[in-house]
Amino acid sequence: MRVGTCPNLDEVRQKLAPHGPIPEGQWRVAFKTAYPNHDGKGPVGVADPSWVYPSGYASFPYVNSDGFSFFHCADGMLFLHWRWLAPASK
Repeated sequence: MRVGTCPNLDEVRQKLAPHGPIPEGQWRVAFKTAYPNHDGKGPVGVADPSWVYPSGYASFPYVNSDGFSFFHCADGMLFLHWRWLAPASK
């Protein structure tokens, strides 16, 4: 789902919270397995800041528009084109 431009991952998490539990980063692998051919419409992030670099800053996993996995700084600007894994509605 899209949540609009956010200054950091904390705001993304606040916007995702009403939709249910925020997926953990391991769901990136399940997403890539379920959708092996990325649609090219922007990165898909997993709003889990559990990855911390030795320098101390937190990051989160994402799949870029080409289908490759990377990590992005949790304190960085996240623009409108970002999409986020969210729980499926029942």
